[in-house]
Amino acid sequence: MVRKKNIKYGTKLNEYLDKYNKILTIEVTNVGSKKISQTRSNLRKENIHILMGKNTLIRKVLRDRMTHLESSNPEAAVAVASIVKMVVGNIGFLFVPKNVSIAELRAKIINDKVQTQVKAGVIAPTNVIIPAGPTGQDPSQTSFFQALDIPTKINRGQIEIVDDVKLVNKNEKVSRSAAELLVMLDIKPFYYGIGVNLIYDNGNVYHSEVLDITEDDVTKAFNCSIREAAALCLALEFPTAISVPHHLLDAYKNMLAIGLNCGSYTWNNLTKLKENLNKKTEIIVSIKKKNVDKTVIEEESSTVADALFASSNSSNENST
Repeated sequence: MVRKKNIKYGTKLNEYLDKYNKILTIEVTNVGSKKISQTRSNLRKENIHILMGKNTLIRKVLRDRMTHLESSNPEAAVAVASIVKMVVGNIGFLFVPKNVSIAELRAKIINDKVQTQVKAGVIAPTNVIIPAGPTGQDPSQTSFFQALDIPTKINRGQIEIVDDVKLVNKNEKVSRSAAELLVMLDIKPFYYGIGVNLIYDNGNVYHSEVLDITEDDVTKAFNCSIREAAALCLALEFPTAISVPHHLLDAYKNMLAIGLNCGSYTWNNLTKLKENLNKKTEIIVSIKKKNVDKTVIEEESSTVADALFASSNSSNENST
């Protein structure tokens, strides 16, 4: 017998699927129910709804909906099948209206994080370092610090950590003793918040990290691909729209090289090129002349200094 709350949940999920074409899957690992409730209340003002539930129940509702739509609306059934694949892990659905920007909403959600106490067994998102200094703990707790290989000393009736200590490494599980020590010292090193994993937008499913790609990234990738394709076409001597301009430029360079060797024949661009080359030649000659003059002056100065040094030595010998 199907429970009434399951029927109610299925009805609500189907209503949201009928109404919204934008869906985000949110991850709520290590996020408290209070934080989820606050976020739900704030988003509801913008007609954005969060729907949490067990994955087995969500898949059951979606598969029933997919079976119902297969005969009447095959395209909608395929779209529901793509939503089923999004149900992975400790997730919930975020239903977004058409007039709301998914990128702005995602940034708003993932930047809203809360500092919480560490729990034993969780994966550390960052390294945890215990700073040196007084701990506020009485000397009877010394054995606890010694068990974790933390150097301490007694100073003014309390335990003081001598040096900074890395207690937990990134991407490692937090041990029970490490979690107890962090709670004892009232250190909250981790920030947790609702994350956004996958996005469903009018039948298209993609990862939320795609929204981090900027127009500059797309332009750089496109230019890089064009350069690589042009280099390949030039190496194969296969003319294409992206390699022909390079061939024309190389041909014109060859024409300029031939024109520079012709004394009587010239044209406007070749004349300008000759003038520029003459100017550069004059600059190079002047620079070389300055360097030669500088070298001569340095050699003359060195000669004079040597003569003065030699004369001073000879006068010293005569005086002795």
